[in-house]
Amino acid sequence: MNTGLLVDILRCPRCGRDLVGSDGSLICSERHSFPYRDNVVDFSSVDQIDPLQQRSQKSFGIEWSRYYAALGWSRDEIAAETEMFLTYTRAMPNFFSNRIVVDAGCGNGRYINILNQIAIPPPELIIGIDLSESIFVAAKNCAKYANVIFIKMNLNLLDRILKKPVDYVYSIGVLHHTPDAKGAFDHLANCLKPDGFLSVYLYGKGNPLLYRVNSYLRNQFFQNWPPKLVYYLMVFIAIPGQIFRLKFIGPWLCDFFNRFVFISYDVHNMFDAYTAGYTSFHSKTEVEGWYRSNRLDCVVESQQNHTALFCIGRKTGQ
Repeated sequence: MNTGLLVDILRCPRCGRDLVGSDGSLICSERHSFPYRDNVVDFSSVDQIDPLQQRSQKSFGIEWSRYYAALGWSRDEIAAETEMFLTYTRAMPNFFSNRIVVDAGCGNGRYINILNQIAIPPPELIIGIDLSESIFVAAKNCAKYANVIFIKMNLNLLDRILKKPVDYVYSIGVLHHTPDAKGAFDHLANCLKPDGFLSVYLYGKGNPLLYRVNSYLRNQFFQNWPPKLVYYLMVFIAIPGQIFRLKFIGPWLCDFFNRFVFISYDVHNMFDAYTAGYTSFHSKTEVEGWYRSNRLDCVVESQQNHTALFCIGRKTGQ
């Protein structure tokens, strides 16, 4: 991606002035400088994050760089990842064609790859955002695409750095790992054009017992564990969890056990759930209020024993 397009769409996150490209960096007239390499603009120095956010930054960097750098990229995984993306966003492929799209929390870039395959024609531009080191994995994975740029930063900066609003923002499994999920949602909503879309996937509160157990495990029990130790524990738990794959009895057993505690045959999902510094849980009514307070029509679906919220909203005209 050439720096000309970058300076057309981005402004300095410190002072709001225009940026220019200069020897592997972007610089504003106030001489604020930000590295730019391997198609990644690094704005991460702008915000100081607290220790719990640092834990999330570290754990997700490890997850997507060390354990799951290629998850979702193989030919065999594309169909499943496509179904997952459309389920979580509640979108149709043509919603993204010729649009400017933001992936808020892009991980290893797998959904950016999906978007460029299912939208015909593809998006005009996709902006991938992540605070962890996985942003460089995503940039490497997506190097073949000319319509993608990446920004390493706190997603709460998005409405500060964009020069113009965008057509679509999606954030899958990210906001509930931020210190203030509602505040992060508001920042994303501020970036939309009239008639633009915002899709989010969030943890739901579930039944009271499940909510209390999962809250304790995520926010207390595993809080100080090294990510490597959590990962190997999840690998161990996933072995008996393979019974959930059996026809007929498997889905019933999965539904039964996950009424009390989240366990799975999928190591990735368990590791993702239990290693973040912050984790919050939200109700359907609460998230509908987030959309409406930002002047978005919405559909919020509570699924999987109310442990997951699949949400989409459209910004009404100004």
